[in-house]
Amino acid sequence: MLIFKSYNNTQKDWNFFLKTRNFYDVRHSFNYLKYLKEINKDKTISPYLIYKDTETSENLIGQIILKVKKFFFINIIYIYCGPTNLENFFDEFSPTTLIKNLNINKGIYYVRLKTFLPDRDINLEDIKKNNWKRLENTEENIILDLKKNITYLKKNLSRNWRHNLYRSKKKKIETKILLPSNYNEIYSLYEEMCKIKKIEIPFSKKAFEKFCNIFNDDMLTIGAYYNGELVSIRSVVLFNKKALDIFAATNLSGRSLYASYRLLWEIILLCKKKKKEILDLNGLDKLNNLGVYNFKIGIGGNIYKPLGVLEFCNFQFLLFFSKIILKFINKIKKK
Repeated sequence: MLIFKSYNNTQKDWNFFLKTRNFYDVRHSFNYLKYLKEINKDKTISPYLIYKDTETSENLIGQIILKVKKFFFINIIYIYCGPTNLENFFDEFSPTTLIKNLNINKGIYYVRLKTFLPDRDINLEDIKKNNWKRLENTEENIILDLKKNITYLKKNLSRNWRHNLYRSKKKKIETKILLPSNYNEIYSLYEEMCKIKKIEIPFSKKAFEKFCNIFNDDMLTIGAYYNGELVSIRSVVLFNKKALDIFAATNLSGRSLYASYRLLWEIILLCKKKKKEILDLNGLDKLNNLGVYNFKIGIGGNIYKPLGVLEFCNFQFLLFFSKIILKFINKIKKK
């Protein structure tokens, strides 16, 4: 039996527990919890430790961060980037167990879980057995092993990627580390890139500022300048032995200079220098973002399919309408 224990201790303890888990990244860290609380502006975000049978340190098997929202008789439960290290207990990680531990006894329950846990580590039959519904997902993740030496990493680059890296080195590009306090300059470039691609910027300037302030000591951002103009940036967040590729932006000048290749390679070298062992290059989506897919795949890392998003509702027929219902509730709450 899994037992959920609300966590009210220090950041040091949370991160210490996390570092002993097999599967985690910076999105499981205490800083990410603080960020979620900041942007949600409420107390609905809570961290939990998960034990097997009894609440002792030997039985601590995972951690999750979740948000519970109530709207009349509807209980909406979001699980962020979890659970950690539960691959051996996923058959017990059922929506029923979750609801029971959260002491939610009445109404409609809608549970949405997003996890980057590799689906190869999970018995997919356990998903169906526990009435989770897995949403269709075209995304993949790519991991680069930084324990390999530079010669190996360079040899493992695709021919086209290596060629473009050499091209970028011939350009008169100046690179330098940017501080999180440079968020105005970084955000402006991101806005410019989104206008070029004709896409909506995925986060507000205020949310980006909060992210930079909270992850201040754990961010590594490199900018590329050409004739004094910032033309490309790339940023990773560091946690324990891992680095997560968190955002990147390049304008038209940066593209013609192949600046993205230069910056990612320099990020790799700096992460190795900081003794990081894994660089998580985050999402790949060949169907919806072929350019980014081809760029990241050229680095030569190991690709895996994340489990992705799972849903549950105690009234199964409502899952079909879940997106419409959630949009309606969020619209009402904003008024």
